Amino acid sequence: MRPKNDITYNDYKLQAEGGFCLLKDDEVNSAFEVSEWLYGQIEEYGDGFTDTVAMLFIMSIAEYEVRHNMLEDRIRNAAAYHIYRYENMDRYKQDLSVEEMQQIEKDMAYIKSKVSLPELVSYEDRDFD
Repeated sequence: MRPKNDITYNDYKLQAEGGFCLLKDDEVNSAFEVSEWLYGQIEEYGDGFTDTVAMLFIMSIAEYEVRHNMLEDRIRNAAAYHIYRYENMDRYKQDLSVEEMQQIEKDMAYIKSKVSLPELVSYEDRDFD
């Protein structure tokens, strides 16, 4: 489910880009601190963390972290969970525009081409820590 005030996947990606500028400016010390700060920013939108919002958020951060060779284990594990659900269970798709699905699928393929993700037997086999 997606909240009424639809923020697009591209909006989340732009927000991730902006958040990671904090690392470049030495305002934070780690990718972990950036992702924690981004969680707070999304909560300010009033979206709540629906499954779809969580997926959009995690995929935007995972793509950025992979592209910049700084992927955190917890983001890798969360991305694996959401990719599994998207690809094997058709989750989230009903909440996305065609353009968003195309971009997310492109980003998922990119992530899978660059890093090894934990193989999930079931979507319940997840560990975000």
